[in-house]
Amino acid sequence: MTKKTCRTRNRMRVRIEDLWEPQWDDIVVGWTKNFIRQNYWRTETYNDKEDLLQDAYVVFMKVRDSYPQVVEAPLFMKLYKTALWRAFMDKGRKLKNDILATRQAAQEAAFLIPELKTYNEGPLNVLLSEGPPEIRMLMEFINNDSNLEKLRQPQRKSVNSEPRMNIDQRISALLGIPYFPFREVMTKWLFA
Repeated sequence: MTKKTCRTRNRMRVRIEDLWEPQWDDIVVGWTKNFIRQNYWRTETYNDKEDLLQDAYVVFMKVRDSYPQVVEAPLFMKLYKTALWRAFMDKGRKLKNDILATRQAAQEAAFLIPELKTYNEGPLNVLLSEGPPEIRMLMEFINNDSNLEKLRQPQRKSVNSEPRMNIDQRISALLGIPYFPFREVMTKWLFA
């Protein structure tokens, strides 16, 4: 009977001194910043560039500690690039899965709880959105600050001795619609 011999790989557990050692220097940082700039779109909704640079440093340290037997700069850089690329791909997949899960939860909530819109947007907003189109036009009009400045401008004195316009007439004129009794309609509609 022959005895099978098994060869085991001797791996270095620690780096040997006086050999090349990976450094987080300007060259690696520059390459990493360039990589982040090119791939920032994958994670920009929940990470900023400084966070990604810190994450890249963590990846660098993990690769350095995991491969003490690598003592050549090109080989180490290939390992680091691959690890960083995979980390970015994982972040992108996580973001995609989070977005899909949020969409699915929103669709389920819309199906199961139809009154959720009233709860989230507030009863007044829902009431305004279902109201007369003139009221919606008024709400869009007053959301713009330049339109409010137009309303605040003093009226010119009438040369023809015509009466001054009331607020409903001024708003109707600024909106470009025929006269609409905004105050009366809103009072009846909101407080009925």
